[in-house]
Amino acid sequence: MNDLYNPQRFEQIEDRHQNAFAWRRQDYIPLGIWVVNPEYAVDLDYGQWLEPDGFLDYQIKVLTDSLTVGSDLLPVIGINHLGTALLNTMFGAELFVPKTAIATLQDNGPTPLQLLESIEQVDQMNPPPIDSGLMPQVEQICRHYREHLPGWVGIDGPINNGPFSTAMELRGSGILMDLIDDPQRCLKLVNLIAATKVEAEHHLRRLLACPVDQFHSQFG
Repeated sequence: MNDLYNPQRFEQIEDRHQNAFAWRRQDYIPLGIWVVNPEYAVDLDYGQWLEPDGFLDYQIKVLTDSLTVGSDLLPVIGINHLGTALLNTMFGAELFVPKTAIATLQDNGPTPLQLLESIEQVDQMNPPPIDSGLMPQVEQICRHYREHLPGWVGIDGPINNGPFSTAMELRGSGILMDLIDDPQRCLKLVNLIAATKVEAEHHLRRLLACPVDQFHSQFG
């Protein structure tokens, strides 16, 4: 991968993204292309989904191919195979974990299962400790990625849905009626998730040596 290290190009790419986000004129809009070869994922086994080696190897191959074709993306690798599992498990949700990686499952992760049978259960919910749920295992995965990647490759932590999307995962589609019938409890749930999301994100960015005030994702 170090043969693909080009700090001048990466700086240019970042400038192009900043210009695009700010609607500033430039010679062309950055074109971000991910080259994803499904053959790289054939041997991935979700029985070992908390053992990061295979998934890191997959992401390295994808990033290498993408940089090789001259994609206008910053060199950032995502810990995608965890999906949105982390935040949900911090609140106590269980997960459906498939046995094998199929299609793009390696980029989607396990499926969080509904936690709340009724919106009234929000009254018993409290902010979870930072070491709740999968956080200890995720910390180990983050350290593993950081230790085995060159410093010029950024790392995007586990996928973080927005607070309302997470609320829908925890409560299920019933929250759509709850918005009408019990908006105050819905607000409490979304606020609780938002605060936990911010705390978890800051915690993981420190582990990954990512700036807290600037977010380089796999997309810009």
